[in-house]
Amino acid sequence: MLNRAGYYRMPHRIFQHGLTPIQFTVYSYLISCTGQNAVCWPSYKTIAGACGISRNAAIQAIDALIQKRLIDKIPTTRRNVQGRTRTSNNEYRIHDLSELDPSA
Repeated sequence: MLNRAGYYRMPHRIFQHGLTPIQFTVYSYLISCTGQNAVCWPSYKTIAGACGISRNAAIQAIDALIQKRLIDKIPTTRRNVQGRTRTSNNEYRIHDLSELDPSA
């Protein structure tokens, strides 16, 4: 969650979930993108660029965060001006770590 000074809070419990450095960096970036509702929509390309990793590494980190139940990924679509549906950026929902058991 960001504050006015441009800082965000990271839950201390994240260190109990055994993340790799890349997974931690991606998780941290997603946290920095969220607002009060713990939801964000960055593209894989944006995540990769912000974290200094490849697009494939970003995808793998997202998949690992989902598997560890730290985030949910919801595919989104939108209609273009011709009325065709196309894939849009995924929606990421960050879970409340106080409700998760890191050993599960």
